[in-house]
Amino acid sequence: MFGKRLRELRLNKSLTQEQLGKIIGKSKNNISQYETGKREPDLETLNKFAEIFNVKVDYLLGNKKTKKEKISEEIIKMFAESEGINLDSELSDRQRDRLLNIVKKAIEISKLK
Repeated sequence: MFGKRLRELRLNKSLTQEQLGKIIGKSKNNISQYETGKREPDLETLNKFAEIFNVKVDYLLGNKKTKKEKISEEIIKMFAESEGINLDSELSDRQRDRLLNIVKKAIEISKLK
């Protein structure tokens, strides 16, 4: 989760891996390895990332969801409940198609700024 969040935050700030590396005193290769999960940052580096992107370390580590993620999950949950869909069981083709459509809409909503 850390790598995905780091990449997302970096791209949202329109930074290259090389630019981010220079800001925190790491190489482009280090940033790439963090983003792909081949390497884990130490606590000092995590704190630097949190400061640069104005987020909490918990968020970087995937322990907290964004407001958009929470909204998307709520939309999916409400839809499933309204359709009598148990998300823990196997879905029919019709249920799967309808749920897929609502997931796509939830993703579109989550991309709104």
